[in-house]
Amino acid sequence: MHASSTLFSRRLKSCLMLLAAASVVGACKPSPESPAPRAEEQVEAPVEAPAGEDVDPTTEVVSGEGLSVTLGEVEKAVDRLRIFAPRAEDGAFARADERWFRTPQAQSSLVNNLLHFKVMRMKAQELELSISPADEIAMLESQEQMQPFLPLFQENDQSEALRAHLSAAGLSVEDVRHLLHDMIYAQKVHDALIERFDDEKLWKIYEAANDTATVVAVRGTNTPTSREIDEAVSTMASEIEAYYRDNPLRYMRPQTAKLTVLRPKSGENPEAVQEAARRLKSGEEPEAIAAGLGLELRPEAFLILPENPKIFEEGAEDVGFAISGPRGQYAYRVLERIEPTPMELNRPLRREIASHLMRTRGIVPSARQRLQPALALLNEVPTGKALSPAQIEGLITALENAGFEAVHSEPFSVKGTGYIPGLGLAEELAQAAAERTLDEPTLDEPLKSRDDIFVFRLVDRQHPSREAFAQDKESFRESFMAHNGHRLSQQLVNATREERNIIMNLQAVSRRYPLMSKDELAAFASEQAAAHQAAPSPSAAEAQASNPTGK
Repeated sequence: MHASSTLFSRRLKSCLMLLAAASVVGACKPSPESPAPRAEEQVEAPVEAPAGEDVDPTTEVVSGEGLSVTLGEVEKAVDRLRIFAPRAEDGAFARADERWFRTPQAQSSLVNNLLHFKVMRMKAQELELSISPADEIAMLESQEQMQPFLPLFQENDQSEALRAHLSAAGLSVEDVRHLLHDMIYAQKVHDALIERFDDEKLWKIYEAANDTATVVAVRGTNTPTSREIDEAVSTMASEIEAYYRDNPLRYMRPQTAKLTVLRPKSGENPEAVQEAARRLKSGEEPEAIAAGLGLELRPEAFLILPENPKIFEEGAEDVGFAISGPRGQYAYRVLERIEPTPMELNRPLRREIASHLMRTRGIVPSARQRLQPALALLNEVPTGKALSPAQIEGLITALENAGFEAVHSEPFSVKGTGYIPGLGLAEELAQAAAERTLDEPTLDEPLKSRDDIFVFRLVDRQHPSREAFAQDKESFRESFMAHNGHRLSQQLVNATREERNIIMNLQAVSRRYPLMSKDELAAFASEQAAAHQAAPSPSAAEAQASNPTGK
């Protein structure tokens, strides 16, 4: 069994366990590989109700070409997940607490997992995969949370009692077998995807990973001088005015509140702040409040929307207090709320726009000139072959002696995202390095990438070969799959969603399991926190469930 497929199987099973016996409200979170919720996934909060509506169980919550998930299947899944929940001392299965499924996160996660398993079963049928009794026993023995169910598949003195407990809970051996087969099919499909990952696909990945460059680079800021900005204000007057006119939101004074503020003179004093707000609301004068509570009074202060959004909400009261936030602790009375207004196009704003236009349109002359000495030093080293460690060290020393900060990168893929170790994302620099050779290792001019400019020297270049790939293929395959194999199954699900035009609509689920109100959610969270504190230390299986990523 591949290590990566074991991780994949563990992720699926622990996700199920979280839905049944999670230690936090919200149940199972989607994996990092899971797709973001789509626009079609409608989770509209219904009218609050103590119990779910009587919804037709044949209602499709997932629909597509040749694939669907019904509400009845969701209800059955909720019931089956009790199998993984902690059991009573006598072995009885717990009753389902449907509150776990009355959050949007839990409902979306459960339905996505049902879709996932359906796709795995369809792919297993396409690949003509089957499950033998030996497969069942192997999965039961290898997974800690499944081991208690071995007596259902290997008769012993516990078998009869276990079947009786299942029956008393309205469950059956077939319910356990269904979940077990979900896991086995997911495992088998995942292993098949890895085994069928053909050599040509692997070569493309190998080629991208081993087509590398190494550079020594100097970064500069593309900042114009004050003189250049002054000249641009005169020569670019019409362009500045056009940019100001075309970007009104960029040059808008933010929504602002004019306040009277009372705050602690030093440190924190939340009790005094709250008492000050109460007295302000009763009509007491701020001066008297400040004197009586030892607070600092600011008769007029200005605060913008991001600093306290609550003040700007529709229907917000004019008196209140803040205990945390950018401005710290304070009580306030709103004197005036000022709507956003355009900034005046005065000389300071003209200079700001001129600087912005110069920086975004190319490399400013002074910035180019500042990097010319570094470029000259980069060109002094002989060309034609990769630089030795001694040559690289000497080049960096020369650059530093000239007042530049040089970076010697690690080898990076020229077919990657443009990330260069030591420099960050610099796509244009990565592309330029890919186009250089050891015979012509530099550019004649500085290069702009994102907001910075660079001069660089290619110090090594490696090209992959088919011969090297043939020698490294198996070890590379093993390494690649260990780090990336878990994504193959999710890629299959994503492709199936596209090919079959899958649409997910969770309205029927949220009608059947009404979403909790904020008060209900808070009460449930408190209840679970209290139960968690009173509970004994979790078993290994519970610990795994509460940390599905294994990190």
